Amino acid sequence: MRKFRKPLIVLSASVMTFSLFVWRNRLSLYSDERFVQNNNNTSNLNLGFLHLPKCAGTSIESWGLAHGVKWGKYDPSLRGEKKISGCNPWHIPQSLGPKRKSFCVIRDPFDRIISEFRHRACQRKHPLLCDFNTFSQWLNLSLQEPITANDCHLMPQIYYLKFCDYILMYDELQTEFSQLILRHWPTSISLNDTYLDLVVQPRSEAAIASCNRSCYFPKHRLPPHVIDAFDSKYSEDNRAWSTLQLRRRGGEG
Repeated sequence: MRKFRKPLIVLSASVMTFSLFVWRNRLSLYSDERFVQNNNNTSNLNLGFLHLPKCAGTSIESWGLAHGVKWGKYDPSLRGEKKISGCNPWHIPQSLGPKRKSFCVIRDPFDRIISEFRHRACQRKHPLLCDFNTFSQWLNLSLQEPITANDCHLMPQIYYLKFCDYILMYDELQTEFSQLILRHWPTSISLNDTYLDLVVQPRSEAAIASCNRSCYFPKHRLPPHVIDAFDSKYSEDNRAWSTLQLRRRGGEG
């Protein structure tokens, strides 16, 4: 197995010093034209997927499996590795190798945190109470944990972005995913066949619907020390997200 993955997991938040130029030229969806095209089957698809937790990764992996592509947790080159520091191998930031280009999804950092809390409050066997005090206490404790805690679910997204050739925005995921697949799929594929199933499969559909409607808390209501801790831990994520929004709106050249 590749030996370069392990050092990535012992990174601390203080190591997040690589500047935005490392990934700035990757922010355009079509910045690279070096995909292998016109192949005869999906086994020749020169496109890998890097799974950022809580960014629709499971839906994308399921779509790939249904279309004959093993991405993320189904990738045989990743499944054989042992967990490192509590993280599944497909959640670890890493290069997918020189022969494949990769894509990933980035999400608003605070929305990603809310999604993780909903995952715990609405879907687990022993859910958390979905109220503001519980959320505030949970977030305060979570921000003090190592970045590899909870299967890397709260690892800053910036660790992954330097390995992504194509970065899709969660808020525009269906459109951008369809565009990416239509452009680089090695065989003929229709637009309808690129639709993702973004519906979460909960323990109870009625329960998840009720929980998700009420389980959202605005950032500004949090205690100042929790906001400061969040902004410190995810400062690079906030900058990356803001830059992507500007570029998608044509605010930058």
